[in-house]
Amino acid sequence: MSGLCLGIIIDLLLRYLYKPDVYKIPVYLTILVYLFYNAWAFSSFMGVPVFNLVPGVFAGFYRARRMIYEQRTQDCKSEIQRVSIFTAVITGIVCLFSATIALISKSTPDDLEGMLRLPFDLTMPMLIGIIVIGGLFLILAQYFLTRIVMQQTLKSAAGQSD
Repeated sequence: MSGLCLGIIIDLLLRYLYKPDVYKIPVYLTILVYLFYNAWAFSSFMGVPVFNLVPGVFAGFYRARRMIYEQRTQDCKSEIQRVSIFTAVITGIVCLFSATIALISKSTPDDLEGMLRLPFDLTMPMLIGIIVIGGLFLILAQYFLTRIVMQQTLKSAAGQSD
């Protein structure tokens, strides 16, 4: 609890004394923040990569807002493509880590059977199929979620400026 309070105090001090402009933060720092939150989501949810979609949504929103701030909204298709691919690649890497952990452990099929109360035996080939199909689905979902969030954010800003 003291860590949370200290974090809030530090945040408030930085916000009111320093007044940083979040859209002027160097790009490499925003990438590091994105990677940090992906690692946090991966570890907090015990290697289940579904929750790693959330940082990608925020990354798309932030990047679109930064484009609006920098007034670079005319030709934004390449930037949307670039950010969407980046978040999808990171999600793919997270899925590889998760798959490696799941496949190294010999008890994963039994653990899933007990956790999900499956009425059938989960075999290793079934687990591999679930991992491959689920991983590809998550990568595609991350790509399209980031893309949609960026497009909607830019569209709403264009509607407000008219």
